[in-house]
Amino acid sequence: MFTCEICGKIFQQNKNLNRHKRSVHGNVKFSCSKCSKEFTRKENKDRHELTCDLPTDDHRCPRCNKLCATAHGLKRHMSHHAQGAKRQSDDEIPGPSPPKQSKSDILYQREPSTVPQPGPSSYKCRRCNERFDNRRDLYLHNMTNHYQVGGQLQDTPWGNQPAPWEGSSTDERLKTVYEANAPLILQPNAPGPNISTYNFPTGNDVDEDQIRQAAEAIYDRQDHAFKLNLSFGVILRHRETGEYRYFRPFYNDTVLDRPLYISKRRDLRTLTLKLRRMDLFTLLLQHRPDTKWVPVLVTNFRFTIFHTFYPIGDLHGPLPDYVQNNQALEKLDVNKHTNKLYDDHYCAFRCLALHQGYDVKSSEGKTKQLFGMWANFKGGIKDFQGVDYEDLPDFESCFQINVEVYALNQEGHTSSIYKSRGRYENTMYVHLYQGHFSYIKDFSLFAKKYQCKFCDKLWDHHGHYVRHELRCQDKTRFVYPGGFYKPTKTLFEELSYFGIGCPDQVYPWFIVYDFEAILHQVQGQRSYKVEWTHEHAPISVSIASNVSGFQDPQCIVNSNADDLVKGMVEYMECIAEKVKGLARERWGLVLNQLEQMIRDLTSDDDEEEDDCEKKKLKQLYGKLGGYIKQVPVLGFNSAKYDLNLIKTKLAKQLGLHEEEYCFTYQKEQCLRLYFDGDFEIFGHFSLFGPRDFLCQIFKSLSG
Repeated sequence: MFTCEICGKIFQQNKNLNRHKRSVHGNVKFSCSKCSKEFTRKENKDRHELTCDLPTDDHRCPRCNKLCATAHGLKRHMSHHAQGAKRQSDDEIPGPSPPKQSKSDILYQREPSTVPQPGPSSYKCRRCNERFDNRRDLYLHNMTNHYQVGGQLQDTPWGNQPAPWEGSSTDERLKTVYEANAPLILQPNAPGPNISTYNFPTGNDVDEDQIRQAAEAIYDRQDHAFKLNLSFGVILRHRETGEYRYFRPFYNDTVLDRPLYISKRRDLRTLTLKLRRMDLFTLLLQHRPDTKWVPVLVTNFRFTIFHTFYPIGDLHGPLPDYVQNNQALEKLDVNKHTNKLYDDHYCAFRCLALHQGYDVKSSEGKTKQLFGMWANFKGGIKDFQGVDYEDLPDFESCFQINVEVYALNQEGHTSSIYKSRGRYENTMYVHLYQGHFSYIKDFSLFAKKYQCKFCDKLWDHHGHYVRHELRCQDKTRFVYPGGFYKPTKTLFEELSYFGIGCPDQVYPWFIVYDFEAILHQVQGQRSYKVEWTHEHAPISVSIASNVSGFQDPQCIVNSNADDLVKGMVEYMECIAEKVKGLARERWGLVLNQLEQMIRDLTSDDDEEEDDCEKKKLKQLYGKLGGYIKQVPVLGFNSAKYDLNLIKTKLAKQLGLHEEEYCFTYQKEQCLRLYFDGDFEIFGHFSLFGPRDFLCQIFKSLSG
């Protein structure tokens, strides 16, 4: 960044700062060679001289006799007179409004036009000035007389057979709508370097087989993987008025929610399966603006192809004439010494060499040097086929340069292929055609029009195009009402963030249990339809674990359910104390390392700067301490039986009614447990414990 020492204004390039100093603070003026008008910037003076004419009497104001340099200057001068006259008339007594004057009347001091103006229901064609009573007639007129098609229209799908509007009586309105929109219905295919469209005229007999055959024909034309989407064109009829209208296929109204990636022929089966699961008639009903419109004729379907992952540096044949004749491009397709086409796929590096100031004839050495830097950056390259499109971010990082990629079509319209993030000060502009890079020497002369890739709108100036594309309403928007998914880090992943490694991340200890029950007879428990005669009462529980010293199964028998559950919890607490000691031996070094890091931050003089880090370390220390103090308890199919048998007693014994205890019950998790290699149990288990701890246990057990 370059800052002006006088006014503090900041510029990204040094040349802009120097120009600012000359024009604003240097008091440098540039005078027109014809009329001596002064300008602060040279480019403004040059632009003025292109249209500047010596003052003549034709440019003299008829009111104040002032002589203007140009007709544009006279027109601007006369507008000031008109504004002054309007302010003067506003100060007078209100009366009937005078006839409205046009700009030409004000400029040449003519009387207001007495020709009656057309009413609000009149619509004028901007090309031939013909007027119509409604927008529909104006649209049909434009489509029939003024719509231009790039190429010859395709044939109608019915050939020599009767048209859909022909029968016992001809439907003239349907025929008129179809013929007026024929440039859209029968438009030719439009292949492009970035996006291609393939149009297929059809009728109401369209089916999935016809669509599949069209997709296979498109697949045979492609050399690289691509993304595909499908849209339909249809003519609708109003139920009440009988009016017809054509709904053309758009990018944003497609059959598939997202483009389908096609890299192999068998990927087309996915398209066939999706179409079979859909009802085409239901899809066509989605095109109507409301339920009063019904589809009467399917006119065409269109495939939109998005080309992806093609190698840059791979040119098939010579460049087209509209690229060869563009004076703003350095083509880099032919070797200047041998007059042969390049076949080394180094066009990206040749563009970079030219951008760094090398001449075309003397850039081969620098090109090979840049390729060597790229090969080292990628860790070695074998059988180089060009820079992949997806490698452009790495290309920018390797050479510390922004790369802006554009594509030019035959009409001179430019579309953006790749937009850099702008992380570096230097920017290189290149043109892409069939995977071949050409260097853009003068970007201002490169294109006649700039086309937005979202809404296809055209702009004359690149700056206006960039500003529009940032705010384009048709741009895809990603809305996440609840926030995007972000997986929670495990305890050991958080420790590794602070540089604390922990090789033992598996929690190896657990407890299993199983209840047995007897039936107790009950009296007087009945409803209108059901009578209870017996109830299940817990009588015994068996407990086992893989903790040393508690590996033998323990059976507790007690007819009192409260005492039975209490005995089970007390025995599990004894196992938990043993596990706590074993866990401290396993992760004691990690605890000591955390304590030392917290003490080092506490003794630091700059406590405010490290307060956040110290807080996180304390939280990790608490999490690891809680992780060590816990042991998972599992029961076989206990969600259906065991826990329901003792849940009223278990909550009391575990103290779940107290706020400091917060347990999570995870239901129906399928696990496979091994008991010292002796036997194996597979089935549905239930387990209870702290929520964060259970997530880590499941990861450990699944491992």
